Amino acid sequence: MRLSVVITGSIQLVRLVKTALDETRMLVLGAQILLGFELSGVFRDGFASLPLYARYLDGIALLMMIIAIACWCPRELSPDRRHR
Repeated sequence: MRLSVVITGSIQLVRLVKTALDETRMLVLGAQILLGFELSGVFRDGFASLPLYARYLDGIALLMMIIAIACWCPRELSPDRRHR
């Protein structure tokens, strides 16, 4: 009886860990998509017509987003050591 409780508990733990990892992957993907949208704004035609302070604010926002993503998911952004 005790062995079945341990096996059932470990199976549930495996499911919880898998769910957490899947959710984290989705959040990383969403953050990278948001970063892509932020970066694409610089290459639009109207960006040059913005006032200087607005362009600086956009650059600061882009830098802050890059730093936040790098702090949040450094392992997903760096190459795996096994592939070297």
